Amino acid sequence: MNTSRISLSRCLLLVLLLGSMFPASAANLTILPANPKGQDTVYLQALAAEIGSVASSTVRVSMVANKIIVYYEVEVQFLGQAPLPLDVTLGRFPAGSYQVELRSGNANFFTVVGTRQFTVSDENINRPASFPLLDYTGLWWNTAESGWGLSITQMNDKLFAAWYVYDPAGRATWYTLQPGSWEIAETFTSSTSKFAYSGKVYKTTGPYWANPFNPSSVSTTQVGTGKLTFTSYNQAKFDYTIEGITGSKNIIRFEF
Repeated sequence: MNTSRISLSRCLLLVLLLGSMFPASAANLTILPANPKGQDTVYLQALAAEIGSVASSTVRVSMVANKIIVYYEVEVQFLGQAPLPLDVTLGRFPAGSYQVELRSGNANFFTVVGTRQFTVSDENINRPASFPLLDYTGLWWNTAESGWGLSITQMNDKLFAAWYVYDPAGRATWYTLQPGSWEIAETFTSSTSKFAYSGKVYKTTGPYWANPFNPSSVSTTQVGTGKLTFTSYNQAKFDYTIEGITGSKNIIRFEF
């Protein structure tokens, strides 16, 4: 057996492995959204071709002053395995300027792969009225009535909600709450507030999903009104008058 060839092969393998762990040139980092506003969730992206395949369980995010540090480790790639890019949530930030530094390795042994600057603008000063700075985005339900739910998406002072329930024949149906406006439902001496969002409720019908989609077959009709009153971060009440039926549902945030 030629031990010199074996040693040479091992050295070449080690060089290739280290080369994949520590990219030779600075990576292009992408911030999404490109021009974040106050309360937007900011994301960082980097291509696997530039930083290596990311082992998702090793990603760590920390912050010192206005500098955000993201650590990751490269996972060993097997033949035919697609490399994983870096897609990581950095968080929500107040207005200001920030720097992101991407590091391959860990806090004890790493190399800087790339850096990126971004600025968060203060958009709240241009909002027409008061709105909650808490984000109520998520799935909401009533634990005693599992089977229906309310999906809420909030972006600053905008809110969109989809209520998925069943019609009189037991068939799945859904309604949307859009557009609407915020109001302060109740103010306490502790300076905390209950916010309520009221708007029109619509029912939308359209073509069978498995057929070629025809936009002209979509019909949207207002069928009532709805009001979401948020009493805390994870509790709310949904009051509605929809297709002649008036009612109220207590809901909580669905926790995974």
